[in-house]
Amino acid sequence: MTRAETRKILAWFQSSVGLSDWEIEISVTKQPPEGLMDDAPVDDWIGFLGRGQSHVPLHRAKIWINPEAHKPSTDLFYDRTGEMQETLFHELLHVFFADTGLEETGPQCEHAINQLAAVLMKQYQN
Repeated sequence: MTRAETRKILAWFQSSVGLSDWEIEISVTKQPPEGLMDDAPVDDWIGFLGRGQSHVPLHRAKIWINPEAHKPSTDLFYDRTGEMQETLFHELLHVFFADTGLEETGPQCEHAINQLAAVLMKQYQN
């Protein structure tokens, strides 16, 4: 996923869901931005696809996409190649839900966000 594509997705998402007044910083790097993974040891965040952090009162968010976790794999079940866009949509949805005050955590919420991310990604591609 190129920087231009990342900016295009962000602009589309923000205008589509009403987050245009948010300042959202997206990093696609091997290591997370400072402060984003302070609560997890390095061995834990290596496998993360991405992570986000929202500051609702300031309308600011940071999103990190881990390209290392999206590399081709010999294990077909865990091959995440080409899913960086979906991970970006997933993390952007966390920002959206934080802004609405409906942010939840847990496996059921993550499943719902995964499903919504897939739908939004298809909508974006059309």
